[in-house]
Amino acid sequence: MPSRKNISKYPGFLFFVVILFWSSEILGQCNGSSGACDKKYNEVAYLTTHNAFNSEQDGFSFPNQNNNIATQLNDGIRGLMIDVYDNNGATVVYHGFSFLGSEPLSTYLNDIKKFLDNNPNEIITIIFQNDTGVSANAIENDFNQAGLTNYLHTQNKFSQWPTLQTMINTNKRLVVFNEVNNASASQGWYHHIWDFAVEINYGSINCDYGRGNASNSLFVFNHFVTSGSGTATASEAQTVNSNPYFINHVTQCQQSKNKFPNFITVDFYELGDAMAVVNQLNASNSGSEDGVIDNPPGNGSDNTDPKIIQLQNGGQITIKANASLNLKGLKLIPNIDHTLIADNTVTRSLDALGSAPNQSMARVFNFTSASNDFIGDIYYYYDNIDMGTNTHNDAALQVKDENGLWNSYADEGSKDHQIKYSFTSPIKITGVTGSALSTSLLIETINKIFSVNLYPNPVTSQLQIDYDGRLKTIVYDFLGKQLLSTQLKTINMNTLPIGVYIIQMTDLETSEINSYKIIKK
Repeated sequence: MPSRKNISKYPGFLFFVVILFWSSEILGQCNGSSGACDKKYNEVAYLTTHNAFNSEQDGFSFPNQNNNIATQLNDGIRGLMIDVYDNNGATVVYHGFSFLGSEPLSTYLNDIKKFLDNNPNEIITIIFQNDTGVSANAIENDFNQAGLTNYLHTQNKFSQWPTLQTMINTNKRLVVFNEVNNASASQGWYHHIWDFAVEINYGSINCDYGRGNASNSLFVFNHFVTSGSGTATASEAQTVNSNPYFINHVTQCQQSKNKFPNFITVDFYELGDAMAVVNQLNASNSGSEDGVIDNPPGNGSDNTDPKIIQLQNGGQITIKANASLNLKGLKLIPNIDHTLIADNTVTRSLDALGSAPNQSMARVFNFTSASNDFIGDIYYYYDNIDMGTNTHNDAALQVKDENGLWNSYADEGSKDHQIKYSFTSPIKITGVTGSALSTSLLIETINKIFSVNLYPNPVTSQLQIDYDGRLKTIVYDFLGKQLLSTQLKTINMNTLPIGVYIIQMTDLETSEINSYKIIKK
């Protein structure tokens, strides 16, 4: 090793409650992705930080990362490369020389413990570069003191890796590798990495195998550049971490080696397109079954099966204070316990609202029922393909309230591809998207008597209606001419020209009528 973004599928039990902070068996999202749950551990790509501890945020000289490990984990890093040394019986981390910055290993193990406690669907991998003076017993003692022992996964190198869902169900969500192979027979969790993985040579951009055997089940994909002095620079990282350079390198090596990259290892992970590359890899690798990812490119797949969660028959989801719920790119982090209550369905459309230049990003979340009063942080994640005419510098959060009105909130963060806003007063949420701060989005509701969810809007092909009752739906053009009438919940708009249409829905039991304005793109 180089030195150095599911909630259960509810069966309909009355008042069934999932407590995200406490439960270790929550179906449907694994490492933030519903599609990853059925994939084996070695069928998933993990964004990994080279010299993860060596950060400017923690005061290290010549850092490889801007942000420390706690921040990295919150940003979606799931693999950590850590150098460890012995300092008079204490295990410490530093890069090259201790006078450039040093911390006890326990500092970072405590951060990892806190993250695993608060995020029961997340799996973390540590890859130690060990100084030979650091014994396996010393590492084990640090893990015991941090309270991490119960999280440790043990893997037989001759056995198949479990799926992420299995690891979550058993709560064995921490995988640890080392380079010196000094574990005893009782320390099966302390895996010698070159028994399990092969790497490409580090320090320059290439596809040449280095350590490990090509037949091993895991692939460490080193994608960083070091200078002659062995240090990293943000400017070089910005270059190599950006597409198309980054994705071309990954694709070239994956094809030439016929091997799926697992640990995508980078310096200064937030610069460039590292997360987008990992997402694309996971989208391309179906594993055991085809899957979707947390923050995928806008490929339209969500418009055919857009449901993220569906609460029925008294079902509830409680997000504990300071824990998080990631709804495929919409992250909610409440300051106090927050409960989503049935009946409610959360969907995501990959069609933008409005039209340029007054247009949202092509990632729109809808709630069929307004959430309870929410106080806390909302993170909205997006890819370049979602942006349309919007820009990073002017990106703002758009939240639709219980009255169907969109309100914009200036981004309080500074990172591209995510918008953050902290709500200190309670809000009710029925929709979330991103846009320019000056954009004014309009809910095209002409008359609303009963609650129904219509998506996507704008629509390109299939218009979906989410409603439990029987409906008669009539589509009119903007001049009032009736174009079609149906009782189906899916309306084929393919044959209609681009334009604005009126959708009139009548509840066949109550005769109540709703009317909406729909844009066909």
